[in-house]
Amino acid sequence: MLLRKLCFSILVSSVVVLNMAVPSSAQVQTASLHGGGPWRRISPTAEKLEGPVLYQIIFRSSATPNHVPAISSSFTLMDSPITVGGGNVSIGGMSVNGSTGMISFANGQPFAGNGSALTNLDAANIATGTVTAARLPLGSSSDTAAGLIVQTNDPRLSDARPPLAGSSFYIQNTSSPQSANLSITGNATVGGTVSGLLQPTNASVAPPCNAQISGAMYFNTVSNQLNVCNGSRWGVSSGSAGSLLADYEFDETSGTSFADSSGFGNTATNSIAGIVPGNAGHSGKAILFAGGTVVAANVPNSPQIYVEAWIYPQPFTTTTTILNKGGIFYLKRIPSDGQVLFGVTINSSSCAPTLYANIQPNTWSHISGWYNGETITVEANGQTLTVACALGPLPMNSNASVVIGADDANGTTFPFSGSIDEVRIWSVAPPASSSGPTYLQTSGSFSTTSNSFTNLGLDLSVNVAQVPYLVTVSLGGTTASGGGTANYRIVEDGSNVLFATTVQYPANSLFPVNFSTAYVPSPGLHTLHVQFASPNNTQISVGPDNSQRLILLQRLQ
Repeated sequence: MLLRKLCFSILVSSVVVLNMAVPSSAQVQTASLHGGGPWRRISPTAEKLEGPVLYQIIFRSSATPNHVPAISSSFTLMDSPITVGGGNVSIGGMSVNGSTGMISFANGQPFAGNGSALTNLDAANIATGTVTAARLPLGSSSDTAAGLIVQTNDPRLSDARPPLAGSSFYIQNTSSPQSANLSITGNATVGGTVSGLLQPTNASVAPPCNAQISGAMYFNTVSNQLNVCNGSRWGVSSGSAGSLLADYEFDETSGTSFADSSGFGNTATNSIAGIVPGNAGHSGKAILFAGGTVVAANVPNSPQIYVEAWIYPQPFTTTTTILNKGGIFYLKRIPSDGQVLFGVTINSSSCAPTLYANIQPNTWSHISGWYNGETITVEANGQTLTVACALGPLPMNSNASVVIGADDANGTTFPFSGSIDEVRIWSVAPPASSSGPTYLQTSGSFSTTSNSFTNLGLDLSVNVAQVPYLVTVSLGGTTASGGGTANYRIVEDGSNVLFATTVQYPANSLFPVNFSTAYVPSPGLHTLHVQFASPNNTQISVGPDNSQRLILLQRLQ
């Protein structure tokens, strides 16, 4: 057994100095860190030393458990940013789950920072998978799922799922309704059918119509009509049946401008000699035509049409035109046997039935015509003639003006001689079996501050069958003193409310109010009343400009 001698010397500085010696006959190897406190180890064999020659242990350290150590600039041990615990490895705020291998970022971020360091984030790289997903800023949206970009072949775009819970910004492909807000400033393309209720823009005055918004729609809150832009002008949708497209009462006593009471405000004008306004009319005043014309631009188009006028012709020997819209529809009188003609032209095909009505000179006669896409009817003083005319809808892209008093604005073709009054154009054609519309027209001013309903003097008594009718009301100029709210309604026999509407007036405004409703009565005698009220006791006035009021009943089958 080797004889070993071990000596320890513990220094205050906690540094251990180790010296190892061998017999004098052998080479002695000694290492010394400090001058005192030797730790010697002696081997009997000088040629071979047992164990390590030199150990130096540094005990100075600021490292803590579970951290991977790092060497400081003073060559002591310190903590690195890497920690190990529970099988997971963390580097700062990022962690790697030792079981799943999933990487998580600080504060739950899907990607560190705001993504500004990403490069090549374009549609091509997203589609090819170079960048599979990214998150885009969404302003104040608190929806953490909104803005996720996925490839177009992602299955989430084709399966049907309920909407994301608690989200009003994230629209998923789903077979069930979901609540979401969607704002589009550019164009959208729909490959299938959009169902449900669509709310077009509401306006009391038509917005600009141009080629950039061709096909756009707006709902006129005054005339209660849905209008479609054809690229240059607004036309009434076929769904707005029964509304006035134009209403010229011709109650002006002078001048060359004539008001449109339909709600569209398309003032008609005269630019050539040959008219005398202020003549005695069928109701109020009328215009005497003697070679001149009145032209109404921007009258909305409609797929079907009903036109009417009161005429007081002078003795005539040639055909004369009452009104004409570019040959699309026209109303004429023919001297032989007092005939009346109403015609339409669609794609160069025409229908123009002539009624032997015995229209007399120097007498007021009611003349009208209507076309519904399948039949055409001409009417004079209650007599009607209907013929088949299946030409389809009237064109909706016409920019032609309505000329009253001749075929053309210059009055050179078929000029009318005599007085014309109450020219109206409607967007509905009564069916051929109808005996003609029944209406009541009056004028005068009515005002109220009461919140109880008051009659407006439009009380129409009718003997009706149990079939569908259309009731249309045109109130002319209306206003609310200082602005306010008015309620209007149509009542059957004093108590049965058929229709009710509310109009909000801006301050110092005067505009016409028109509305219509379907009506299926019980057979027999009924009286229809038009009433108004002021819910806030503001003064509401109807007809302060002495404009005409009208209630019209049309049988629909």
